Amino acid sequence: MIGLQMLVEVPKWARKRGLDEMSFNLLEQIVLSPGLQVEILEGVDEGTRCCVLRALEYATTKGLLD
Repeated sequence: MIGLQMLVEVPKWARKRGLDEMSFNLLEQIVLSPGLQVEILEGVDEGTRCCVLRALEYATTKGLLD
């Protein structure tokens, strides 16, 4: 998925993986600044962190992220 498309709305694939607007925002931050992943997810509850990491892995393996 082109980065611009990600910024428009939470896509269906992300919603299916449990992301809402807040957690999808975390995913966007990681995509835009991958070197800050640990810092971005620091302090986030474990359930949200797992959803974000699962969605990131899915999007990467499916070629949805560059």
